Amino acid sequence: MANNEKVKPIGGPPSDVEHIKSESNYLRGALVETLSNPITGGLPEDDNRLLKFHGSYMQDDRDLRNERERQKLEPAFQFMLRVVAPGGVATPEQWLV
Repeated sequence: MANNEKVKPIGGPPSDVEHIKSESNYLRGALVETLSNPITGGLPEDDNRLLKFHGSYMQDDRDLRNERERQKLEPAFQFMLRVVAPGGVATPEQWLV
């Protein structure tokens, strides 16, 4: 039977990442609100760190980086997803699910 007590860290205080995870409502954080924001394509640092536990990584498009800096625009953010595909094959229909 599980109890709701937090586990105390062994060997010192928890790292920044462990603190973010423990305060994130089971790795949910504010991801829904953040990803729904039409104003920016970026994420706050805490949400970016949480997203890694879901297999997604935010990065900016290096090919557009210098031009967007000259135009004083935010980076052109894109996301890389880490997925597992049985046999290494995914059909186009499976990508749309």
